[in-house]
Amino acid sequence: MIYIIVHALAPIFVIMLLGFWAGKAGMVNNKDVSLLNIFVMDFALPAALFSATVQTPWPGIVAQWPLIVVLTGAMWITYAGIYFAATKIFKKSPQDAAVLTLTVALPNYAALGLPILASVLGENPTTSLSVAVSIACGSVLLTPLCLLILEREKAFAAGTAHGSTLTMLPILMWRSVKKPIVMGPLIGVVLSALGVKMPDLVLAAIKPLGLAATAAALFLTGVILSARKLKLNAVVGVGTITKLLIQPFIA
Repeated sequence: MIYIIVHALAPIFVIMLLGFWAGKAGMVNNKDVSLLNIFVMDFALPAALFSATVQTPWPGIVAQWPLIVVLTGAMWITYAGIYFAATKIFKKSPQDAAVLTLTVALPNYAALGLPILASVLGENPTTSLSVAVSIACGSVLLTPLCLLILEREKAFAAGTAHGSTLTMLPILMWRSVKKPIVMGPLIGVVLSALGVKMPDLVLAAIKPLGLAATAAALFLTGVILSARKLKLNAVVGVGTITKLLIQPFIA
């Protein structure tokens, strides 16, 4: 059993360590990862998730509704608890609390979800579909709440806040939906619902992008980590415990 776990997770940590080393050694500019980020988030992962969703029959997609309920509930409960602690106990500003809370409440589905599930459960359409559903839940149902708080505080600071801040929510949700990482699988879901069969030529053309998604996402994660300084304090401790223990227990 231990060998199976190590065998599944070894590629993940090796590729992340390679990215970390490349960033630390200056082989890759870890201060500006926009090029890598664009490739992973706007091309490779959307291609992989689109391919998975468009090839999944509509009943298979509908069967994911329990996952949607569990993920949404776990993220919202975590978000509410951490935001309250950040603002009331640790006296963080609403902006800092919103970013901190999103970091804790929203798992890194995009960069780590697909690699980890693929290693543990194997690469198949069901695995990619679960990741696509997870990304959509986080992008549409949670990220706009963080953006709403940030936009509200920005408007208050500029003295331009008028009316209810909830009026901005549809706009912020649309901003999240139109990102390729969300739009790709959503288009796949719509085509699946309509019974549209994607030509094999199209699927074959985007397959190399999808195959590059896992390794590129892990390498990018390592590069990003190489630019960060390790800092331990009470806020980090609470966030880590919540992320690793409490949120999985809720789910």
